[in-house]
Amino acid sequence: MGKERLEQANHEKEVLWTLAAMTENNAEEAEKLWMEFAEERAQPDAECTEDEVEQEATWGQEVMSSVLDTTAKNIKICARSKRWWNADINERTRMVGRVRRRRQN
Repeated sequence: MGKERLEQANHEKEVLWTLAAMTENNAEEAEKLWMEFAEERAQPDAECTEDEVEQEATWGQEVMSSVLDTTAKNIKICARSKRWWNADINERTRMVGRVRRRRQN
């Protein structure tokens, strides 16, 4: 559940989510879904053990993955992904290409 690892051409891919693409409706839906899961779960108190805290953290991660799988847009990250690439770099790359073509002509 959640982050799935896929093997493809010896490159490991990880499925994540982009929260920037979430609409207000998606965020509301995610909150409602989280609340549905949380209602069924007893809240830990100040007297809980270390194991109970670990179990609660694991549960939180699993539920958050499930909620995001349902409401957020998936993105696939692999060794070849360029998460740092942005619109500014895109524009500069186009500009360099234009200059290179002008020089060749």
